[in-house]
Amino acid sequence: MLYFLILCAVLLITCVIGRSCYEHKHLQKRKYVFQTKEKEGVRIVFLSDLHENTFGKENEKLILAIREEKPDLILLGGDLIIGKGKRVKTEHALAFLRQIQGICPIIYSYGNHETRVRETEQFLTYQKELQCLDIHVLNNEGLLWKKKDRFFYFYGLELEPEYFKGKKFSGEINPFGDVEEEVTKVLIAHTPNFFDVYAEWGPNYVFSGHNHGGIVRLPALGGLISTEHKLLPKYSYGCYELGKTKMILSSGAGSHTIKFRLFNPVEIVTVEL
Repeated sequence: MLYFLILCAVLLITCVIGRSCYEHKHLQKRKYVFQTKEKEGVRIVFLSDLHENTFGKENEKLILAIREEKPDLILLGGDLIIGKGKRVKTEHALAFLRQIQGICPIIYSYGNHETRVRETEQFLTYQKELQCLDIHVLNNEGLLWKKKDRFFYFYGLELEPEYFKGKKFSGEINPFGDVEEEVTKVLIAHTPNFFDVYAEWGPNYVFSGHNHGGIVRLPALGGLISTEHKLLPKYSYGCYELGKTKMILSSGAGSHTIKFRLFNPVEIVTVEL
């Protein structure tokens, strides 16, 4: 009986690990469609938390998946790299960025992995390479973008590392205070944990990541644990609404350190307005 239980346990663990490995490399597409009063539609591809993950040789599967969506704009929500202490990896992220430039306009806002290693030699080199690419890097600054007769204002929020360690956010800034009402306002904010503050600023849409979908997703409960190791995080995955603001929260396209996911595949997100 004991041997049978041990065998069952080994088989279960093997299945869980196998499933996790599959989910880490099997890229799914998630789509949201929001009806607006404007006649001109816009298609946005959103990618977050790549963490140096690759899909096929030279990331060919990921790049093909993005091209297939025929986006008008690509938003990158941070943590494309791995930046943890002395461990800084940017090789695959940089190669990926080189290959997607030219598909359409690209906006990139940093996550905590970029921010906490921004003074390291490796990341300074990464930033110099970014400056040579046709990519708009927005960190605590905004950009007005136009498609035909439709205007968008994008603001990339870069938070200091302490905000990812439990510090409460004061919300003293207001990036959309002078933006005209008819302009669609979009906030790229890596962590979703301050959604209530973001909504007060008045964006129409917020794009976030960071929580990796809750690592393990369970029926009814949703995401099990946040990247800050908190059980049942309020925001783990999906679309959330607060007032007139919608937040699109991606499960991300990778993992770091302990690369584990369960019932929670990596993804790219397409948003059609």
